[in-house]
Amino acid sequence: MIILEVMDKEPPLVVIIVPLIFAGITAYLLCLWKPKACIATLLCCALISIIMTSEVLNEFVGPAIRHEDPVYWYASILIALACCLAPLVGSIQSLRRTNGSPGTPRVKE
Repeated sequence: MIILEVMDKEPPLVVIIVPLIFAGITAYLLCLWKPKACIATLLCCALISIIMTSEVLNEFVGPAIRHEDPVYWYASILIALACCLAPLVGSIQSLRRTNGSPGTPRVKE
């Protein structure tokens, strides 16, 4: 009965995934454009991820959610991790493009 009460109060998965995907794509594009923005965007993405997954990571509610609906729990965590990795990937790709590494197109200024 407690598990059903927990899942009734949780927001739908779309409410968690959409802001995380939007933040991740925005951070990726910003870091692809300006690699120095990585620190600020990484902090913003981490903050958004923590806020959006706070209930899932709660020590009392998290195990009940994982037991009731493991897809909800794992999808929330994986999307939050992807959101936090997006600025790092964007910065690395931007640096590789501007340094002229073999196999990457050169940027004309």
